[in-house]
Amino acid sequence: MRRLQPREGWLAFAAAVYGAVFAAFRHATIDDAYIGFTYVRNVLHGKGFVFWSTPPVEGVTNIGWLLAILPLSSLVGPAAAAKIVGGLAGLATLWLTDCIARSALEPDGRAWAVPFVLLATASSFDFVFFTTAGMETSLLALLVLGSVLLYLTGRRVLAAALSLAAFLVHPEAVAIFPLMVALCPERRGALRGLGLLAFGVLLVTAARHFYFGMLVPNTFFAKPGSGWQAIMNVTELPWGGRSNLAEPFAHGWLLLPAAFGAVRLTRRAAALGGAVTSVVLVAIGFAFYSRPDWTGTGRYFAPYLPCALTLLALGVIGIEDAIARRGKLVARIVAVAFVLLAFALPIRKLVEFERTGWTSHPGFVMAGRTLIEPTLWLRDHLPPDAVIATRRIGALSYFSERHVFDFKYGLTEPRVARIIFETKRFPVLGKNPAFDAAWRDVHPGYILEDEIALPEFKARIDPHDGSMKLLGERFERVRSFPLSTDRTWVLLRRSDLPAR
Repeated sequence: MRRLQPREGWLAFAAAVYGAVFAAFRHATIDDAYIGFTYVRNVLHGKGFVFWSTPPVEGVTNIGWLLAILPLSSLVGPAAAAKIVGGLAGLATLWLTDCIARSALEPDGRAWAVPFVLLATASSFDFVFFTTAGMETSLLALLVLGSVLLYLTGRRVLAAALSLAAFLVHPEAVAIFPLMVALCPERRGALRGLGLLAFGVLLVTAARHFYFGMLVPNTFFAKPGSGWQAIMNVTELPWGGRSNLAEPFAHGWLLLPAAFGAVRLTRRAAALGGAVTSVVLVAIGFAFYSRPDWTGTGRYFAPYLPCALTLLALGVIGIEDAIARRGKLVARIVAVAFVLLAFALPIRKLVEFERTGWTSHPGFVMAGRTLIEPTLWLRDHLPPDAVIATRRIGALSYFSERHVFDFKYGLTEPRVARIIFETKRFPVLGKNPAFDAAWRDVHPGYILEDEIALPEFKARIDPHDGSMKLLGERFERVRSFPLSTDRTWVLLRRSDLPAR
């Protein structure tokens, strides 16, 4: 048998680590993923790309991901298809990560550098968990890294085509190719690539407007970012604020050596440095611009993690070289400390989730397991025409097969999303006439809400039977569903509906 070379050995080891972490979270499917799975199921059933019924609303940001898993979903179902496609895309991402990391790091002659980037990616909670849990993380990473490599090898029209595909998977990725053109000195064929990208974006936008009646996904209004939000994210970053950055960058300190690495790489290989830096700049910009994610993780940043880790390794090498002029031992200690810290922070998150994440908030929503049994009960006990108002719409819509009204976040409700976008806050019944009108038009017969969140309705809750009155209609408590150690779902029925 042919002996594995060092390159192949480290890549195989990283793939094994990735597989082990993937297997550890194989039973997790985040509630957000089920929103997309509902769309996929409805397409397969001939209803079109809709969440519930017409008119269609683009209540997801990752339509390209859903289209990617659609063919396999017809054979094994959306959840299994997402895990298969995501798992394979993750393995391919490691291979492309190896290619880019070697190009950037081998001139420094540090044997640890490329394995560090590979293993830190393969063991990243933010990267592997959301890949396993049904999201687009690994596919987006694969498309972005592929676009970088194609750009660097002169195939810039193909690089633009992959950037267009990445735009469909997550919209902010569209900015990477133009930024590469701006920062890289090699631009032959770039103009044609920019033209293709611009035409593709216009075509996608026209198709979106034709089908959904909107120029952007509804999630753009439901989850608005802002310059002020970016300032808040940046100022809170050093003190543990929810920055949307993935570990080991979540507290911001390790962005400094990564920035140093970007300078070093750009000076040594301008095209490679410009391309990798473009990816990381878009990732940081999107993370800071966005509202802190409800998961408290860096899933927005995770697809771009391989490039950030490459720059971090370059920065650590540069710091080691600078200190080595005064003492090699001290320089080596500092480099080892940086590397250990970069591994320790993501591994800590892995361990914390494994210990308590499955059974506490928000981890139980990320894992999705405890949501299934209650939603199946609702499918079996509520009438087919039931309308359920809830804040947690994914698993509920997919398993109950009932009309779900997203009254809290408005992901699939344009009227609610517009209120959130215009007021920059979540609406409350009785306090916002437009929201009251939307509620009355939908006229939900049931409310499914976390018991701890019921006071957010600003309605008096009867201490004897737990009922409450909303917009003049009484809702009676029907049943409770324990979800975790700190959350219970409560089902309430409008009093004029018959008990079942």
